[in-house]
Amino acid sequence: MKNRRLIFAAKLGLTALLLWALYRKLSFADLSGMVASLRPAPVLAFIALLFVNTFLSALKWRLLLRADGVDIPLGRLFASYLIGSFFNLFLPSNIGGDAYRVVSAGAGGALSKSFTSVLADRFSGFVALAAFGLAASLVGFRLFQGRPALLLPLAGFVAILAAIGIAMRRTWMERILAWTRAGRIAKLRDFALKCSDSFEHYLGNRGLLLRIMGISFLFQAIVVLCIRLLCMSMPAAQTPPWLDFFVFVPIISILEALPVTIFGIGLRDTGYFLFFTQSGVADPNAQALAISLLYMAATVAYTSIGGCLFLARLFSARRPEQQRSAP
Repeated sequence: MKNRRLIFAAKLGLTALLLWALYRKLSFADLSGMVASLRPAPVLAFIALLFVNTFLSALKWRLLLRADGVDIPLGRLFASYLIGSFFNLFLPSNIGGDAYRVVSAGAGGALSKSFTSVLADRFSGFVALAAFGLAASLVGFRLFQGRPALLLPLAGFVAILAAIGIAMRRTWMERILAWTRAGRIAKLRDFALKCSDSFEHYLGNRGLLLRIMGISFLFQAIVVLCIRLLCMSMPAAQTPPWLDFFVFVPIISILEALPVTIFGIGLRDTGYFLFFTQSGVADPNAQALAISLLYMAATVAYTSIGGCLFLARLFSARRPEQQRSAP
């Protein structure tokens, strides 16, 4: 518990430090002008696309589960994904939502298959994100002006592929368990090897892999469109060219996924500041904060739907217990 508090305090401190470094000389007059010019239509389109991406994610999750012999209705998975998004936003760690998804789909002894499906879902998303960012960065290399930011998607791509290689090979998993001595714990060893078997099952199904990666790349393209919509929602802000969005948004997504700040705040702002600076925006500080604030507000509004669904599930689960305990 003490270590968790220290980690949270360190994240909070780094978040505050990054925000102070970026916005200590911010022109609040320019910021208020951008926010005052807000148009609701692009913001509503942004939220609508969040629903589309949640549907795509739930569909990908269902494909993975069905390939491993677990059949859960798409609507239930869609609701679980929304609830997971709520937990990812409001819990100190972004794995809270994934834990909820594992439990919600792991009833009836399918916990290892549920865990593997969620992990494979994450892996496929990060592979698509890193590959997307790497390809776009190579096309838009001129935007970096020799900066090392190009190495970020490359490093992420290599790291994710290495992790997938370990997870998808039973022999490699056995070596890791033996090296870490975790294999001495029978239940942990059995669970890890079951997960590895599920990964190998995925790997042997090329049609499944193609569908999963196709959905993942479509998801990332929609994320780029979402951020452009936020820029378009503020006429007083400058909207960089399309190519710039495809280059920088994947890199910003990789940055904010690093578990070193609170919900990526500070890292996301830094990414947008660099993005707008490289794209020639006149006031990158104000525009970065405006986009970050709008992104947070729209995301909180969207994930709150998941919170309402969680409460509905909680009350519906308690109702039969109350009826059984009633005289």
